[in-house]
Amino acid sequence: MTILDNITDSLGAAMLLIDSEHRVQWMNSKAQEWFGACRIGERRECYRTMSLGPSFCGICPTGKAIDCATAALYEFARPCNGTLRNFEVIALPVNTNKGLRPSSVLEIVIDVTEKGLVRTKEYELMIQIEKMVAVGQLAAGVAHEL
Repeated sequence: MTILDNITDSLGAAMLLIDSEHRVQWMNSKAQEWFGACRIGERRECYRTMSLGPSFCGICPTGKAIDCATAALYEFARPCNGTLRNFEVIALPVNTNKGLRPSSVLEIVIDVTEKGLVRTKEYELMIQIEKMVAVGQLAAGVAHEL
């Protein structure tokens, strides 16, 4: 297990690196626990349509992050380990090819089911997002090297 794996596993959030074709490039153990293991390079299902069908929805945070080259936030509920759970997804574009369109997206998925989630001020949230972007770029670099 690498240092990056240790760090991402200790966060208590699912993290996935998804390419522009919605194929999984990397996922941490929390993502595997919540959504099932997915083979690297395999196209994953949309969170909203996991129980509704194989296509992607029009409000996909990953699609928005790729198309708009900006962070996107999405909330959804789905059964997980026998109970209905609420999740928030922050999709952060990662551009490793220096092109106009992001080459991948780091998805950070947080279980907010039992938490009285405290909303932070916009400034504090932006600091957290910037930190997550840095982790995403680090993860993309590591995944690229692998």
